[in-house]
Amino acid sequence: LAPTAASFNILCNGYARAGRADTAFKLLLEMRRASCAPNVVTYTTLIKAAAMAGQLERARSLAREMGELGMPCDRFGYNAILG
Repeated sequence: LAPTAASFNILCNGYARAGRADTAFKLLLEMRRASCAPNVVTYTTLIKAAAMAGQLERARSLAREMGELGMPCDRFGYNAILG
């Protein structure tokens, strides 16, 4: 079975909740290598992981990247940044 965005998102969320933000960010690279496009849920989860790890600039950077990819950061993403 090929991994899907949903399966990557579940893993990212698990790592984020466990305080392993760096591992969650590595999954974004793995997604791209697997030709699996990250979606709004992926980015929102990673924004949440960055914010929880105190990496606010990284969270803001991810929000900007979303916009550049045509996925405007929604209220869930901004709520994750604000904590």
